[in-house]
Amino acid sequence: MNEVGWFDFETRIRDLVMNMIDPISKRGLDDRDKLVKLRTDVEHVKRKNDDIEFAISKMEVKIFTIEDLYKKNNRIVKHSSLNNDVGI
Repeated sequence: MNEVGWFDFETRIRDLVMNMIDPISKRGLDDRDKLVKLRTDVEHVKRKNDDIEFAISKMEVKIFTIEDLYKKNNRIVKHSSLNNDVGI
């Protein structure tokens, strides 16, 4: 085989290999982009989750405070009604 034949053979082999590798390479780049987006989405969801947990903890404190005020108010009302019943 002459040099032109080898060059033509080598060119065809390179084209064949490139045609086989190109889709895999593109898929790898697409997967990398999807992975980066997924990481960003996960970080965003974690931040939202932290915000929700913080809001819930603040609500729990408020609920405890409201319950405490409600109990104190009930004691005052009971004490007041006892004093009214006794005639004080």
